[in-house]
Amino acid sequence: MKISEIKPQLKRADRFSIFINHKYSFSLSSEELLEAKLYVGLEISDADLAKFNKLAENSLVRAQCFRYLSYRLRSEWEMETYLKRKGYSQDIIKNTIDYFLARKLIDDQEFANRWIENRLLLKPTSINVLKQELKQKRIKSEFINQAIIEHEIDELQIIRQLIEKKRQQHKYQDDLKMMQLLARKGFSYDHIKRALNSTGE
Repeated sequence: MKISEIKPQLKRADRFSIFINHKYSFSLSSEELLEAKLYVGLEISDADLAKFNKLAENSLVRAQCFRYLSYRLRSEWEMETYLKRKGYSQDIIKNTIDYFLARKLIDDQEFANRWIENRLLLKPTSINVLKQELKQKRIKSEFINQAIIEHEIDELQIIRQLIEKKRQQHKYQDDLKMMQLLARKGFSYDHIKRALNSTGE
């Protein structure tokens, strides 16, 4: 068998179709094509073809994962759950996860850092809630704690900002309702009282 043609795909310029004996056989990304050292005229055996078909299968799975990652960072657990939901074998899942881990495209420490950074920027909440959210993503406690330390979260300041914002609503003119709201967000009673007192309420 011989590779008779290699050409870029029309809809996916980053992927190439490989033809063997003038018939389409499999496709690879540009990076994988270079790594495999394939070229027109290359003679391949049945064993080689089986190897390249396996590589092509993994390549398509990776392409799906890249699209999944394009929306936001994913934790290792989220990616594994995604692949299981797609029905892939444990072998393909492990190979895919290892591929993304090796390239730091999945990094639970970075995931924790970015999660907290975005939460504090867009919708500030308590450390307790942040921990709970990250644990739901199966992030290890050591990564969560490190991210919290690095961001030097000032819960009192967050509470003060929430009080100022919520006071614009009539029902939160009532201190009890305000305290209940803040407690539901995971803030401690002591911090809530201190923040209310410091804002002159």
